[in-house]
This record gives sequence, C-alpha cells and structure tokens, in this order.
Amino acid sequence: MKELGVSQTELARRMKVSRPYITKVLRQDVNFSFRTAAKLANALKMDFMPELRPQEEQLIKQV
Repeated sequence: MKELGVSQTELARRMKVSRPYITKVLRQDVNFSFRTAAKLANALKMDFMPELRPQEEQLIKQV
C-alpha cells in the first residue's frame, strides 16, 4: 500500500470499514467475500478479477 500512497486509515475510510478490520485483512486474519475484495480493489483504484482455472494436475493430464 505504501507504493500506492494509501494508509490503512485512508483505506478504511474509503471502504467504510474500521481500521482494525483493515489490519486483519492485511494480516490475513479474516475471511472476506468477493464483495469485500471488490471494495478493496475499488478503494485502491484497481481491478478485481477473480479467475478459475484448472488445477496443475489436470493441466499435466491433458498434455
């Protein structure tokens, strides 16, 4: 976030959540939904693009 010039406090403000919640997210101490991930991306002016792809095993079997 330092590279983006956004503090945890500012990120919390943009997402309309508490600063302690942002700390938990950054420490990976909380599970969050796609909606929250999208809010996080939006607050950081980034795209959120979840992607499903075959597992490595399936890729090897197909070759």
